[in-house]
Amino acid sequence: MRAVLISNSGATAVGIDTVNRQFFQRRRHLRYPIRVAVTVQWLARTGPKSCTKARTKDISEGGAFVFSRVLPPLGAIVELTVQLPVKQTGAPSSRLEMRGEVYRVDTPTGRESKWGFAINATKTVMYGPSSRVGIDKQE
Repeated sequence: MRAVLISNSGATAVGIDTVNRQFFQRRRHLRYPIRVAVTVQWLARTGPKSCTKARTKDISEGGAFVFSRVLPPLGAIVELTVQLPVKQTGAPSSRLEMRGEVYRVDTPTGRESKWGFAINATKTVMYGPSSRVGIDKQE
């Protein structure tokens, strides 16, 4: 595993290239542009668990991109909790929980509102009003 620095259009991204350069160009999962509030938690290397509120850019079965001004370190294991919006007032909501590794951190110069990170999910669980559906990737 090696870290790579990618820069284009004035944006800088740091990532881990686990397979090859095509890793960043091919998508294995359909992304859904869901922009909702998310709670992010991760263990700091030298201290207690860190927690922040953020906003998703998109979510897929394989991971998510999260806009946040507080960024976990590259390689950190994070847990996301997303309360999904409901279509009808009074209807029960669903909750998505995702655990994964941070493989990219974006810090575009002069655009702090676009700071964020991408995670590769190892476990995703959807909690509905009366059900639970999960995807657990064994690596």
